[in-house]
Amino acid sequence: MICQLKSIHTRAFSQYFVLELREGSSLFKQLMKTIRKRYQIGATLAEVLDALTSKDQITTWSGSKALMECHNGGKFSLWEGAIYGVNRTISESQIVQDWKESSWEHYSTVTINLKIANGDTILDLVHQGVPDRSFHSMRVGWDQYYLGPLKEYLEKQQSIKK
Repeated sequence: MICQLKSIHTRAFSQYFVLELREGSSLFKQLMKTIRKRYQIGATLAEVLDALTSKDQITTWSGSKALMECHNGGKFSLWEGAIYGVNRTISESQIVQDWKESSWEHYSTVTINLKIANGDTILDLVHQGVPDRSFHSMRVGWDQYYLGPLKEYLEKQQSIKK
């Protein structure tokens, strides 16, 4: 990624600056943020994984049409294309995705790890490479639009079964 700061104008002078910001550089890492979330969900690991990877279930709990090609290398799209990317890894206990918001210049990485604890599923999320300008909205969005509705949906399904 190369960021350019173009044309700084004042009455006295005009200059052109170019700042090269390479992915992996220390400056790039400082400008990108990491979000960490942990949710305890009253559902089995298999049910949580299915709700995260089934386009029909995603559409139900998110309230918006989803695309999910549930295999390594498969594409996904959420909230009618506002978020999209590629599933790098889907296994029984982990999902790793290249994740991009439509306004971002680069992909971030979302890692979801699942494990069983006391009959519930613990979902640990790490979202790396979030642009600083989007950090707050993404942090809130994970709770308000993704993990919160997912947890509510799954636990409601459990109460219906009982």
